[in-house]
Amino acid sequence: MKKYNVTVNGTVYEVYVEEAGEVASAPVAVAAPVRVAAPAPASVATPAPAAVVTGGVKIEAPMGGAVTKVLVKVGDTVKAGDTLITFEAMKMEQEIKAPADGTVSSVNVSQGATMNQGDVIVTLGGTAAPAPVAAPAPAPVAAPAPVAAPAPAAAPASAGAVKVEAPMGGTVTKVLVKAGDAVKAGDTLLTFEAMKMEQEIKAPQDGTVASVNVSQGASMNQGDLLVSLN
Repeated sequence: MKKYNVTVNGTVYEVYVEEAGEVASAPVAVAAPVRVAAPAPASVATPAPAAVVTGGVKIEAPMGGAVTKVLVKVGDTVKAGDTLITFEAMKMEQEIKAPADGTVSSVNVSQGATMNQGDVIVTLGGTAAPAPVAAPAPAPVAAPAPVAAPAPAAAPASAGAVKVEAPMGGTVTKVLVKAGDAVKAGDTLLTFEAMKMEQEIKAPQDGTVASVNVSQGASMNQGDLLVSLN
């Protein structure tokens, strides 16, 4: 048996030739090279612009953690005390509840997302509008005659007090407001200790403190009413 190298179209093949008197061995098949077409690039859909919500009650994360369940969607009607999302922090599952009755105007987290203390999780009420999109230039039109502007409408009356509830059990370490105090959204109302960490309870919106239902050193349970805002 003799071995030869044969080149065909740029590919080298090994060829064995049997000599007289030798027992022929089974031929060895050599696979021809296969040309594989490169896959076409996948198209990526451009996400629609997110809605922008102005006003309303902004519900913030009381601490960092991972979202385990999102129980509401935009347009849902909720009651004060309804659970909006659940999250895991320090190997314990916690709940974030609605501080007041209202309609969900935005949900800013999804299941599995990581959130930090102070992140806006859900917004109740307010005015939702799509993000601004560049519009084509309008055709010129004749300017209409000036019209007297209508008198501004009176602001709607508050639907009731906003209840600020305990997100988890703990011990109150400081009470920073009293009945009659004016607060802004994000102001700290009280601090408490839970699982050897000090946490803050913040005002979900501007308002006046109507009642303070805990005192320094008191124990509180998840869902207890802490402060009411008008």
